Amino acid sequence: MENFETVIKGLQCVGCASGDYPTCFAQSSIGIGCKNHVAGTMVSSIGRIFLGLPKGFNRLGECDNLKLFIFENQAQHIEQCSYDKWNVPVWKYQYGNYVLVRGFMPRLNKGFLHIILDGQIGEIKCYEVTESDIDAMD
Repeated sequence: MENFETVIKGLQCVGCASGDYPTCFAQSSIGIGCKNHVAGTMVSSIGRIFLGLPKGFNRLGECDNLKLFIFENQAQHIEQCSYDKWNVPVWKYQYGNYVLVRGFMPRLNKGFLHIILDGQIGEIKCYEVTESDIDAMD
């Protein structure tokens, strides 16, 4: 697996409004990602996005404070963030070696985006987004 610095630079630092790695990096309370990450890339008529992630997983939409969380593997993800009635996975997608999960926390009326670096997509129970789904999105 890639080292964490490369992963964080490639998935969070790109397009971040906070600053460059490692000067602004602060360890997230869960996973291995940066808690200071703020999506700073604007796209006309779409709004802010997580630059570098595929369609369906890159938009913040109405969730201006949406954070993405990076997990080293499936075990760390399960230990730190289980899916249940409070954390509901909605979409999953195999993105190279990573599993992306977009979900919703109904009790808090808040979305989430999880990236599991060494994840098993079959372990997550929700709709699996396909390449053709991604291609069909605007």
